[in-house]
Amino acid sequence: MNREQFLEKLKNKLKGLPAEDVSSALEYYEEYLDDAGPENEEATIAAWGSPDQLAGQILADYAVKQVNAEPSAKKSLSTAWVVILAICASPI
Repeated sequence: MNREQFLEKLKNKLKGLPAEDVSSALEYYEEYLDDAGPENEEATIAAWGSPDQLAGQILADYAVKQVNAEPSAKKSLSTAWVVILAICASPI
């Protein structure tokens, strides 16, 4: 899988997050690939696993961050949905 395909699939899996968090995550991984260089791009992508696995990890991290930021009933429900999305996005 090439860079564009990987990042596009990752973007589609992160649709449950706020737009600014999605673009922040994509920017981070684009920069990571830039730093790795074209010769190491495939190995770097392979090390991350599938876009589903990476998205599940990002969604779970986001949920934990949200819980720690503002514990409230509304946030807890929102976090629960993000965790459910993370579980559904990750392979079994």
